Amino acid sequence: QDDHLPTLTTPQTGHQHTTVSNNDSRQASDRLTTAESSLHPNPLTMARKQKRKRYRSNCAVIDLLKQAGDERNVSLKFLERLVQLNSDKDDIELFFQTMAATVKKFKPSDRAEAKVKVFNVVSDIEMRQFSDPPDTATAEEYS
Repeated sequence: QDDHLPTLTTPQTGHQHTTVSNNDSRQASDRLTTAESSLHPNPLTMARKQKRKRYRSNCAVIDLLKQAGDERNVSLKFLERLVQLNSDKDDIELFFQTMAATVKKFKPSDRAEAKVKVFNVVSDIEMRQFSDPPDTATAEEYS
């Protein structure tokens, strides 16, 4: 026991007890409160920590959404350019472009046959145009 604290002896049991002043009692109570607060955190402090954690999580989600939006915009711009390139082509160019994609799927011997037949059809029609008398109105339309 501390020498500076007065002691009392209980007459019935003979045990000695230390008397505690009001100030000592307050300090002990403060220490107890501090110890309890470390065991049982303040609900307001916990709420603030949870809000901070939620805020950081929300910021991360917002950043991901912005990134996804930016990527979507890049894809849309690419598609718009692709559509613009195709819309600049007329129906004949688109037709032969799709025919080329189809012919590319053929086996090599069928590719050669398709090329020869298409070449012959186009050549025959071209020769016929040279032999027909030109109609000035229609010739200018098809050039």
